Amino acid sequence: MINLDNYTEITKSPWNYVLYNLNDDYVLEVICGSVGMYSKYIHLTADEIIEYKSFGNQTLDRIAKIAQNETTPIQPKTKSKGVNYPFFSFTEEDLKINRKGFLSDRQKKQTQKAGLTILVVFGALSVIFSVLILLMVERGIVLSIFSFLPLSAIGLFFYWKARKAAQQGTVDKISGPIKIEYRSKIEYVVMGEQAFAFSFVSQVFTVGKNYTLYFSSNNAIRSFEQLD
Repeated sequence: MINLDNYTEITKSPWNYVLYNLNDDYVLEVICGSVGMYSKYIHLTADEIIEYKSFGNQTLDRIAKIAQNETTPIQPKTKSKGVNYPFFSFTEEDLKINRKGFLSDRQKKQTQKAGLTILVVFGALSVIFSVLILLMVERGIVLSIFSFLPLSAIGLFFYWKARKAAQQGTVDKISGPIKIEYRSKIEYVVMGEQAFAFSFVSQVFTVGKNYTLYFSSNNAIRSFEQLD
């Protein structure tokens, strides 16, 4: 443990981290472990300080998550070269087909199912908002229509993109080192100029390591392989 007596507490996330500052030194105390909890202290680099001043606690969330996963990583269920996380999976057969530039039949079905799920969710939200407006606002039928249309349109757009990706059945690939960025509180895998929205990035990828990512036309990562 380092001596933080002269440091000032800047911000904290309960049971997650505390940020301290003394002059130009920023120290992030990250809470690690589950049963036996302990602290890990990280001196922010110059680049991380600049990022923190630009993006605030999003930067600290990212650094803390990486530190916690380095200590107690989530292990995926593995089957040969495939992976199976609760939120992302592919099989060895998927990877073999992706290398040839195509989606597997299983991935096509996954894509269609995901698109349909999005359509149903946005459709349900549009109905709920429309009904609430009708009940709460006098003569709210016009507002109800205007609340219904945008949400339905968003659902239809993502459904169309997913269906198109499944019908095309092709994948592209990109190789290089992985970076993580937060954009509007959404986590992204960044490789070169390409960015992919991806939940729990730090639980799947190691920042700075080289990967080949295989992705479909709706900009969704379908499989990957680490190169180093």
